[in-house]
Formats: sequence, structure tokens, C-alpha cells
Amino acid sequence: MKYNRLTVLRDGPPHNGRTTWLCRCDCGKEIVVLRDNVRRGRTHSCGCLQVENRTNAATHGAYRNHSETGTHRSWRMMMSRCYDRTNNRYSIYGGRGITVIRRWHSFPAFLADMGERPPGLTIGRIDNDKPYSKKNCRWESQQSQQNNRRNNRRLTIGGVVKTVAEWSRESGTPAPLIYSRVAHGFTHERAVFAELYEKVPEPTKLSRYALELSARNC
Repeated sequence: MKYNRLTVLRDGPPHNGRTTWLCRCDCGKEIVVLRDNVRRGRTHSCGCLQVENRTNAATHGAYRNHSETGTHRSWRMMMSRCYDRTNNRYSIYGGRGITVIRRWHSFPAFLADMGERPPGLTIGRIDNDKPYSKKNCRWESQQSQQNNRRNNRRLTIGGVVKTVAEWSRESGTPAPLIYSRVAHGFTHERAVFAELYEKVPEPTKLSRYALELSARNC
């Protein structure tokens, strides 16, 4: 089992009646830590992560005050999504195996590769199943990120592939209605461009939940 930078090797000696684990840190050092601290995200490394963070803070002291730049904020949030189990988005990032390349664990390296964040943009991955890296990341708009979501279905009409959200904006047909029509067997073209008054069959009890999930994903 691996938690943040720590890989569990085996049980360690009890400490005041509490269970411990012998772990190997990504840096190579082995330490004995309380199991609960590791599982609850209180201990992330052998201590090397704290040293790196202090070094980064010392090197980039301007980012520690209230005028923290957008670039540093994007880096900090990226690291949190992938390694902080208390982050409310951890389950869809670190929880499903999304990581940040080791080089980018250092903010100066991240800044050197990506440059300062342009106003109004945020860090986004080109392939949402691959880690954060220079080759797989770019500064992009919120709209572009929405179009690249894993659960944003794409429809093909006349050889043109677009997301449901994009077809919805182009046609004026509400996205939930498009999802519903596709779920009921409409062709992609008819689902998008049929008149709004063209109704779909009443969903069965079995399919109603699936339709609700599709509507949420728009």
C-alpha cells in the first residue's frame, strides 16, 4: 500500500499500544510511523516533503504573503488534489492514480516549465488519464476544461465531433434533453437538432436513474 510518499513494508513495533508501520519514503529512507497518522493523511513522508516545502518557501518568499501569485496557487492546488486525502477532490485525482511528476514537486521547476499563469487561465491536462507533466499540461480556460472532462460525452454529426455542451450551445437544445434523447435511441443528429417539442418516451423506472446521471454530467 502506498500513501502519499510512503510505501508500507510491514507492521512495526507497537507504540504505546498503537499500531505502527515500517514504511519506505520515495526518497529511499525507511521510518516507523503510526498507522493512523499515515492512513488519515497526517504523515506524508519521512520529513523530506516538509524540508522541500520550507526550501521552496525560502526561495520564493514573495509567495508566502497575502499577494500569492496565481501561478503558485495553481501549483499548490494541483499538489493538494493529488496528494492531500482531505482535499474534497482527491477521490477524482490522487484517489484514482493521478500524480504529479517528481520534478514538479518543486515549485521552481514547475514555474520554469510552465511560466507564469496567464490571467483567467488555470492548469489543465491534455489527457485526463495521465499525470501532470510538462508534455501533458497547458494553461487553459475554464470552458476548455469543461469540454475536456472525462464524463463529457462526444457526439458525431456529419463527421464533426463535439461535446454535448458544445452541440447544445450551437443548436439551442438543452444538454439534458440531448442526453435523454440519445439514451432513448435518437441518432446524434436528431438528438441535437430535432424540434424542442419532439418529446422522448417516458423513462422506465430502471432507466430513470441513468438519465438523471447523464443530465448531471452536462
